[in-house]
Amino acid sequence: MASHSKFSNSTGKELPPKEQKPRQNTFKPPPKDRASIEVTVDAKSNHLQMLKPLHALGLNGSKDEILLAHSFNKGQIEWFKVGSALNLMATHMKAKVQQ
Repeated sequence: MASHSKFSNSTGKELPPKEQKPRQNTFKPPPKDRASIEVTVDAKSNHLQMLKPLHALGLNGSKDEILLAHSFNKGQIEWFKVGSALNLMATHMKAKVQQ
């Protein structure tokens, strides 16, 4: 006989309050004086990080500085740095063959 499980109701700050109606416009435009906005990010956060330039080295020896202004996490940024997961796997395979 199969057992049945029931999930408990979801809770958390990331969920909207129950009073919010579907398709309710909750957008608040930013203030016109954007210099007055201060953003604080916890250094221990696993989700948000302050932007730092990525120093890229081209195949022809050229150097470039790229500001990754996207919502990538640490793992995704590392993947970007190495080029791709396939390049990383190929590098590991070459290292194993050379051993």
